Amino acid sequence: MTKKIAISIPDDVAERLAAGDIENVSAYVTAAVRRQIVTEQLRKDLERSGIHVTQEGVDRWRRLLAERRAQMTPARWRAARERLDRMVRGEE
Repeated sequence: MTKKIAISIPDDVAERLAAGDIENVSAYVTAAVRRQIVTEQLRKDLERSGIHVTQEGVDRWRRLLAERRAQMTPARWRAARERLDRMVRGEE
């Protein structure tokens, strides 16, 4: 089931969505919102476990992940990304 809603977004985001290179804007926005929901839930779960997430910590992990990503082959990175996408969609 789907539901049509109207939202207000900044001009730069609207321009990106209207640029014509996104095949299905609804699916694109849905995926982005689902990723945000997963991120928010993860932060809540970590907080409940006594782990306080700071921007400094997030930045440190992003640097570490970028270093690890640079060491991965494209095929391995693609497989990991596909698995994460399945998890975000609740398929795993």
